Amino acid sequence: FFFFQAEDGIRDAQESRGLGDVYKRQGINAEYMGIKKHYQNMLISQLSKGSTSAWSNSKINNCYLACGSTLATSNEGTQPLLEFYSFDVMDKAKPTKCVGRAFAETPFTCLSWEPFGEQTDYPWGVLCGGMSDGCVTLWDPQSIIQQAFTGEDNLPEPELNNGCLCIQQLFDTPVTCVEFNTLKPNLIACGSSQVLIQNIEKDISNPEVFSPGDPNAHQDSLISSVSWNKKVSHILASASQNGITCVWELRSNQNIFTFSDNCTAVDRNVKIAWNPEIPTQLAICYDDERLPELQVWDLRNAQGPVMSFSVSENGYQHSAGIHALSWCTIDPSLILTAGRDNQILCWDSKTLEVVSSATYENIQSVNWSPRLPSIYSVTNNSGELGIFSLSNESSMEQLSSYAPKWLKPPVGARFSFDNRISVFSEKNENLIREYQVKDSNPEIEEALQRIDQVLQSENLEQYCEQRIAELPENQTKEISEWSYIKCINQEPDNIIKLSLIHI
Repeated sequence: FFFFQAEDGIRDAQESRGLGDVYKRQGINAEYMGIKKHYQNMLISQLSKGSTSAWSNSKINNCYLACGSTLATSNEGTQPLLEFYSFDVMDKAKPTKCVGRAFAETPFTCLSWEPFGEQTDYPWGVLCGGMSDGCVTLWDPQSIIQQAFTGEDNLPEPELNNGCLCIQQLFDTPVTCVEFNTLKPNLIACGSSQVLIQNIEKDISNPEVFSPGDPNAHQDSLISSVSWNKKVSHILASASQNGITCVWELRSNQNIFTFSDNCTAVDRNVKIAWNPEIPTQLAICYDDERLPELQVWDLRNAQGPVMSFSVSENGYQHSAGIHALSWCTIDPSLILTAGRDNQILCWDSKTLEVVSSATYENIQSVNWSPRLPSIYSVTNNSGELGIFSLSNESSMEQLSSYAPKWLKPPVGARFSFDNRISVFSEKNENLIREYQVKDSNPEIEEALQRIDQVLQSENLEQYCEQRIAELPENQTKEISEWSYIKCINQEPDNIIKLSLIHI
């Protein structure tokens, strides 16, 4: 436990209105904390070679992005290219760098990247690519990216199928979507004229293939989206261009839930995404020009959507069909939508407010980074890829009160005059607990006196060194924490960079 003496909000003569008021009047930048701000998203980087892309979902190698050439971006007579880029989250001003590339036999249509086999054969996980000829390909990113660590400035010439683990013909029509199961990454859902699932656990060079169930509920249409449930590993959802959405239960191989909209158009880019927190909720956008809205359905209530996002509480809306969405796994309150009006809106799903906005031409897809807070990518039909940050402190408007989860401290405490301590935590949400610190506890009294002396002498660095020296060598976590406090005291201007290094 770290106890820091309160300097604001409790000992002020001015009455505090709560934790938000404390943050605003302390030395913490209120804009950085995200208080009462609407974020105008900042374009950090832009690539001209990535019409379909996928972020790495690895805890270790999380700053990497895969991009594949599509039919729209592959020039006649040129070989389709798979490229890997590194993104420097500590210095967003640095250009995004290509760290590996390989030729593919046919253009890509979709990508998905998951850390399958990260602890064994595939340290960089496995990348799945849907192809324009109906094949599904599997790639080992390590075989391609390792070329970037040879010390040479220029990458070697790409080779055909370098790092390709498998090419499997599943469909007669182009693959429209692929997605790894994050709970069981050996399972990959693939969509085209129907939904098929690959199991790469036994033999990645020749995966087992099976259907989620019969009959094919999407007959006479093409699958436009597949999404694995984020809490229940055997639940899969699929949507097709005719507006039909199905929920499959793999243990019984049955379609357990089907619903659709009343639009008669049959060639729409219908997209779906499960709520990362609530396993019964599914978000759907129907690419409907007449009614550009995002719906959230709950399987416990089959009568209709439980939420509809059309016009936000603060006046934002899409003016054309919504055809792309991404539900943030780091902060499940945030949903990205993109429409044919070239707008990207980030919604607070609990208040129906828009907390950020951006524009991009001819949007094809939007994807949150599963590991990098506030970062997402956008691809368009012209083969361009933009990397955006939700936080742009230089341009904000007083429209929304939402603070993203990654900016909220998970736990905190403040002392008052009479040895009371108020504690808040993410687990207890809005509840603030108050405790009385007994005077008869000599251990706490001694610790508080030492902290008081350190704060008065302003010699925190020496105190950190003393605490590190007192700790046993096996207390690596606490030693690391005191080392971190020492570092941010030495370099307060680099607190974000040091925090990322510590994490």
